Amino acid sequence: MPLSVVRNSILNLVSAIISMASGFIAAVVVARLLGAEGAGVTAFGFWVASCAAVICDRGYPQGILRFAARSDTQSAQRAFIRYSFTRFIPILVIAFAAACILSFAGKAWTDQADLYVWLAIAVLFLVYGLSNFSLSAARGSGDFYRPARNTILGSILFVPLSVIGALTIGPAGAILALASRYMPQALQLSALIAGNREEHDGSAIVPDKEFRDYRRQMWINDVIGIIALSRLEYLFLLILATKTDMGYFAVAIAFAGLVDQLAMQLSSPLVVTFSLDQRRRSNGAWLGVAFLFVPIAMGGSAIAHLLVPLVYGPEFADTGSAAAVMLLAGGMSALQIVPWTYLAAKGHAMALTRVMIISAIVTSIAAPIAILMDGVYALAWSRLLVESVILGILIFYARKKENMRPPVCLLAKMVVSGVASAIAAFAITLWIPTVTGISLAIICGAVSFLLTVKLTGAVPRDELSQLFQLMDGRDQNRLAHCLKSSLLCISRA
Repeated sequence: MPLSVVRNSILNLVSAIISMASGFIAAVVVARLLGAEGAGVTAFGFWVASCAAVICDRGYPQGILRFAARSDTQSAQRAFIRYSFTRFIPILVIAFAAACILSFAGKAWTDQADLYVWLAIAVLFLVYGLSNFSLSAARGSGDFYRPARNTILGSILFVPLSVIGALTIGPAGAILALASRYMPQALQLSALIAGNREEHDGSAIVPDKEFRDYRRQMWINDVIGIIALSRLEYLFLLILATKTDMGYFAVAIAFAGLVDQLAMQLSSPLVVTFSLDQRRRSNGAWLGVAFLFVPIAMGGSAIAHLLVPLVYGPEFADTGSAAAVMLLAGGMSALQIVPWTYLAAKGHAMALTRVMIISAIVTSIAAPIAILMDGVYALAWSRLLVESVILGILIFYARKKENMRPPVCLLAKMVVSGVASAIAAFAITLWIPTVTGISLAIICGAVSFLLTVKLTGAVPRDELSQLFQLMDGRDQNRLAHCLKSSLLCISRA
């Protein structure tokens, strides 16, 4: 990958880690202050708001992420973003107003707390939708710094506001705190759409058919993905179980959610770089993603049985096993980023739509059956099944459409290294089932993973040569030297 892509990926990862840390702390605070039912309502509120935002955005964020970079000048780029925004915003505002009206209209058959919850969901929906558009517009323009800065600022605000909101108005306050997390990026919209409106007339910036087709296909994919594949389980739990079970599920999937969020931060740089270079090799991306997420998913699953009750409290002790399975599912989801972004960058939106439809069908069948069989624990296994199916289908389409073949042998060695990491971590937790044991398990698991990577040759040195050639003669700073030295240490000739 080019050095600029590496930098952008690192910058996104740093902001994502801070965001995930604040989100994790806030989720723990909400779970401890409001209990399982309050945590379930808060998680359900975010799912509803995010689903509504994706339904109303009609694919404009995805479209500008890919096509804004093709503008010849910055003024043309701003005009393109402004043109898209004027068509994006009306539906969002109308939906927000309708949600507020329906919330007040439903006051006759709901209590005051439910009214506050639905109004908070409406506010979160509006802010989240604006933030998504702003984020895609900034990254499509090549600006990865300000989104990272805004993410950090929103994350800093999120934690104290979650405490205040949960203590004052309960779940509704926690949901409003979520809105504050996305507010800084939403406020950047004014700068992104500013510019001289007279430099381009309307006919010069009307998107072509390729843009419209891509936007619509990606919108269909996102709608299916966010509704059927992200947290559709909440809907089935609400129908077939209780709000308390929703809270247990929210806690069980929390650590896997961190993995998903971290992986998603890599998607934008990969889409941009795959779009600009049609000859890009994907082996480096496969190995990089696997190297980062395999030890997190497999090692984390080994210590989940101790980590969950330690973090969330004894009330959630029984969810440790489900959290371990969810983490494995999160690792599968992270690996999907490479074939997904590759197909998206090459314009195979229809193939992605087919993947989403198949996955939605599998989820809709597996989730309710799992809930009826054994509640949250069986639901975790059904999610692992769904994520495995999605990964397999994405690889199939990437090979069929672009002849992109994953390095199976190298990935298998990564998995073996992950298993070694999990075994070492689990052994430590059995020996020392305390906070100290968890800390030692993380260290021993990481060391075991790196040693096994070295012994199995999971990172061959010839795969690093292209990256080193890009680094040579460019910005030979301390970070570049440390990165090269670290990779050389664990690679084999």
